[in-house]
Amino acid sequence: ISIGALTAAEKFGHLLDEWRAIFRFQEGAWRLREIRYRRVVETRQPLHYEELTETPAGTFYGDTWLTPVASRETGEVEFVLYTSTDVTDRVRAEKALAENQRTLSAILDNSFQFIGLLATDGRLLRANQTSLGAIGARLEDVQGKYFWATPWWTHAAAEQARLRDAVDRAARGEFIRFETTHPAADGRLLTIDFSLTPVRDDDSRVIFLIPEGRDITELKRIEAALRSSEEKFSKAFRASPDAISVSDLETGQILDVNEGFERAIGYTRAEIVGRTSIELQLWTAPEDRERIRSELRARGSVRDMPVTARMRDG
Repeated sequence: ISIGALTAAEKFGHLLDEWRAIFRFQEGAWRLREIRYRRVVETRQPLHYEELTETPAGTFYGDTWLTPVASRETGEVEFVLYTSTDVTDRVRAEKALAENQRTLSAILDNSFQFIGLLATDGRLLRANQTSLGAIGARLEDVQGKYFWATPWWTHAAAEQARLRDAVDRAARGEFIRFETTHPAADGRLLTIDFSLTPVRDDDSRVIFLIPEGRDITELKRIEAALRSSEEKFSKAFRASPDAISVSDLETGQILDVNEGFERAIGYTRAEIVGRTSIELQLWTAPEDRERIRSELRARGSVRDMPVTARMRDG
């Protein structure tokens, strides 16, 4: 009776064309309504459908039944009983949920990180396109499986056990983070900065887990190359017969010296490191130090500049 903000009395006695005007049916919608009524009359069977109607009060979503009412004397359909339940709020909520899911999917699938959604027992509910693409899988290949039974983890039993323990702890509310590996579709073994974040409801109960992984393979390669370079420099620095020191440009504090420097100056490394060349009175002409600093700032290096240094014995 509340449909269209009309009273029961206002609903009775109208011709079909008047109803069409009241509810502002478009030609196509009105034609579809006529087809449905005829179908019910001809088949003598009820018809159930969901409809969208523009009413004076706004948009109305109805869960609708058309039921034939036959004459007792002739058996012919005499009336069609129209009943419709207002499901506008439900439909709008469903549309809002669908829109939120589309937005979430767009965010997840355009992220460069590996992101997913787990049930608290560890079953995979969702994985973004980045994580799926890394292993050459489709969502339907992994959805519903325990996370540790998916291709990201099955290459290493130890990592599977580590993940199962992490899921148990995260399901109890703990944030988990560790470094692991995932095999890639191209055969590489990726190094991953992995985390599990618990998601809580309004009552603080953990209802989901968010697994997230950041590919740090290239970072690890660079770090390894840097360590190798530092090791090579350190070996060359220590083994060189020349006097070499490393100092802070601004403060002049000596950070390191090699054995060649110790032999040339006469001080031990322990006596030198942490002090400045001025404190040790290594410059016979302190202005030489300022000339070197100026040249370094201007050109980035100093070559073939003659200076005089004072050794420990004077």
